[in-house]
Amino acid sequence: MGRCSTESGSTVGFLKLVSTAAVAGLVVSSAACAGPAVPGAARSTDPDTALVGITVGKETTVISGLVNANHPSGNALFMQFPYAESFPSAAGRRAPRVVLVSFNEQVDSGYSAERLRTERSVDGGKTFVQLATSVPINSMTQLADHSLVAVNFRTMTTAAPLTSASHTPVLPPPAGAKKFVTMFWRSHDYGATWVQQRGTISAADAYDALYFHRGIVAARDGSLLATIHGYLHGEHRYRSMLARSTDRGATWRIVSTIAISPPGWKIEGRSEPTMVRAANGDLVVVMRQSAPVNRSVCNGSQQGSGLVITRSSDDGASWTPARPLVGPTLDVGDVSSADPDLTRMPGGQLILSYGRPGNKLLVSADGNGTTWGSLTPTDSETSSGYTSIVALTATTALQLGDLGSNWCFPAGSGVHTVGIWAKTIELLPSKPPS
Repeated sequence: MGRCSTESGSTVGFLKLVSTAAVAGLVVSSAACAGPAVPGAARSTDPDTALVGITVGKETTVISGLVNANHPSGNALFMQFPYAESFPSAAGRRAPRVVLVSFNEQVDSGYSAERLRTERSVDGGKTFVQLATSVPINSMTQLADHSLVAVNFRTMTTAAPLTSASHTPVLPPPAGAKKFVTMFWRSHDYGATWVQQRGTISAADAYDALYFHRGIVAARDGSLLATIHGYLHGEHRYRSMLARSTDRGATWRIVSTIAISPPGWKIEGRSEPTMVRAANGDLVVVMRQSAPVNRSVCNGSQQGSGLVITRSSDDGASWTPARPLVGPTLDVGDVSSADPDLTRMPGGQLILSYGRPGNKLLVSADGNGTTWGSLTPTDSETSSGYTSIVALTATTALQLGDLGSNWCFPAGSGVHTVGIWAKTIELLPSKPPS
C-alpha cells in the first residue's frame, strides 16, 4: 500500500495569489538556484503566472533499513532529519543538478555524539551514492567560484579534534560565551570530496548555545549571511539571529536578532529559521515556534504552534515583527509546526516545505512571500516532519522526508522500517479548473 495518496503523480492543488497586482522583482540567485549572488536586473511579474498547479510525483527511496526500537542507542542506525541542497554541476545549467542530502543516524539528543551520513546525486536526484566524508548539509551553499561551503549545525565552546567526523557537545560555561567554535567543510569538485576545517562564530552578547540552521545567502556586499538559533545566556526560549561572514564562511559574527519570543507566550521560542532572497530583494525568514515531540505527532496529531514569517528590506539590519503566514483558505493550524525549509525556484516562485503532522508544501507565486497558495499535503504517514525542498529545473523541485525518527517508535515496540524518501514536485502555470 502506498504511503501517500499522491503517489499516482496526479495534480493535487492549484495556487492563487491573494493579490493579482503585478510585482516588480529582482533576478536573484540563491543556493537553491545558482548559488549566492547579489540581486541583479529588475523583472516584472506577469499576473497570469499567479496561477500555479502543483503535481506531486511518485515516492522513491533514497535509502532504507530496519531499526530495533528495543535498543534505541548504541549501534542502532536511524535514518532521520534529511537536509538537502542542489546546485549546477560542472557541465552547466543544462545538465542535471547535483543534489546533496545528509541525515542523522543517531538518536535525537543534544547530548549524543553526532553520527551523520551524506549521499550525493549527479542525475538530479534519481540515484544517490554515499560520500566517504560525512558532511552536514543543513547550512550549505555554492560560492561564486563554484566551490561549496557547509557549516555544521552544532557549535562548541572548546575545539574538537579535526580528525573526528563527529563530536560530542560541550556544555556552555556558567557565564555563557561570546565566541563558539564551528566546524565547516569545503569542496572544490562539486561535492565529491571535502576538507574539514575549524572556524568561529562570535557575538556581542553571551550565549549558552548557538546552532546553524538552513539558509546561507549572499549579502549585497558579497559577504555571506546565515540564519542561526540559540539561547541568549540566562534565557530558556530560543531566539533566531543572523550571522555574517566576510571570509567565505570561515568566521562569523552575529549582526542582528531576527525574532524572539513575545513576553508571556508559552512556546519553545523562535527557532529553526530558513532564509531566502525574495524576488523584490528582501530577505525572507520562516521559523518554528513550538513543535512537541511524541509518537502521536509522528502519526497525524495536530500539536504545537503555527510557523511565522519575517522579512528584512535592509539586508538583515532590521526585521519586521514575526507574523503567521497568510493566504486564501489558509488556517494557522494548517501551517505548523516543525523545521520549515524555503527555496527559491529558478522561475522565481518560493516553495515552503514543512511538517508535523505529515509533510506539506506552500508556494508563494509572486516570489516575495507576502502571499501563499493553498495547502498541498505530500505525505501523511509516519514522519518526523523534517523535510527538505531543492530545485531541479525551472519548474521542478525535489522534496525529501523520512519514515520517522527515534521518538516515533516507543522503546519496546520492536523492529521498524526507517529511511529517507524523495518526491518530485512540479509547478505548472495554469488556470484552476472551473
